[in-house]
This record gives sequence, structure tokens and C-alpha cells, in this order.
Amino acid sequence: ATAHALIAEQGLAGLTFDAVARRLRISKQAVIYWFPTKQEFMAAISLPVIKAEADAALQAMRSARPGAGAVSAFVRAVSAFHLADLDRFRLVYLAPQSPPAAASLDVSGRFGDELHGFTSLVFDELAQHVRLMRGIAPERARREAVAIDMAVTGMLTMMALARAVNDPLKHGDDDLVDAMCDLLTAGR
Repeated sequence: ATAHALIAEQGLAGLTFDAVARRLRISKQAVIYWFPTKQEFMAAISLPVIKAEADAALQAMRSARPGAGAVSAFVRAVSAFHLADLDRFRLVYLAPQSPPAAASLDVSGRFGDELHGFTSLVFDELAQHVRLMRGIAPERARREAVAIDMAVTGMLTMMALARAVNDPLKHGDDDLVDAMCDLLTAGR
């Protein structure tokens, strides 16, 4: 929560061990005791969010009509999850791309195993619905599932950017999500 607050107030540059320690009124060494590296700190921030996103997506797909209904449910669930807290979205999806963070992050090891575990569950389930919807081979359906996830993340990135620079979009969030669902399930 402290990391999220610091980023919301000061941007990624404001997220330092010193800043977290000051905010919590503890020593920097206490923070480092629990999170010896920035990598472990970012994993502790990111993994619960990614797991919650995966849970929301899986629940939505499992509650929807198989095929196109589940694909649309995926788009709507992931969009709603992140639109509810765009600062959290920026922290997990955009902050790791900035040069200082990118140099210190590595998705191998335990962090990568957990991350890939969550995403694989979602992509596997989404691929089943893509396969039902399009009648394509499993390998191609899996690639399309990943592309669908990337399309939703791209849409959310642009929505977050528009808000960050105070540039109102001509179309509302619901309209854009509806358009994304229509594009991804066209003719199904």
C-alpha cells in the first residue's frame, strides 16, 4: 500500500527503499530485511495484482457462455479490474518498462515461475474459448489468446496515458471496451 501511494504521489522515481522506510517510520534496513533487492520488492507488489487479475479473468470466463461469450467476458473483466485502479495498472505494467526498473527486473527464478503460472492458467483457458470460437488448432489458439491479452493491455495503456496527460478520449471506457469485444469476436 505504501509503494502504491508513493507512486501515485511521486511517480516511479518516488519508489525507493528510503522513501518507503520514511513513510512507514522504520529504518531502511528493516525494509531491506524483508525485501533484500528491488526485484523482490517489485515482485511483492506485482504478483498479488497479477494473481487478482488472473482470478478475475478466470472467474469471468468460467461464468460466461463458452467461446465468444468467454472472450468478451475476459476483455470486460480485465478492463474493469484495471480501470478501477489505473495507478495500480501503471505500477505493474508500465513502471517495469522504465530504464531504471527494467535494468533491475528479471523474470527468471521464483518471481518468473509464479508470474508465468498465473498467466499460463489464463492463456490456457482463454485459448480454449478462442479455439471454440474460431475452430483453429490449439497452438494457434494459444497465440491468439496471448494477442488478445496484449490487445486489452494496449487499450488500457492508452486509456491510462490519456488520463495521465489530461486528454479526454472522445469515446467512453464502456464504448471502447465494447468495441474491443466486437473486434475480437467479430462474426462469432
